Amino acid sequence: MNALVETLYCGPRDVVIAELGGLTHIYPGKYLLQPDGNAAFDAEGAESVKEMKQLIAEYRRLYPAMRVVMF
Repeated sequence: MNALVETLYCGPRDVVIAELGGLTHIYPGKYLLQPDGNAAFDAEGAESVKEMKQLIAEYRRLYPAMRVVMF
């Protein structure tokens, strides 16, 4: 089975942790991106909005049909 990101949750670290819970808090970064789909995905951290937008663009390239949820 191919891993498929269906939704990418993004936002300030504290908000993403509050909304998603789980082990999201173990990932570093001022901003967090948590992919969700048909497999277990690790979160990614970013230190700036610019870096977060770059990561979102990379996810969009890999998973063009995914939706992005910004907190």
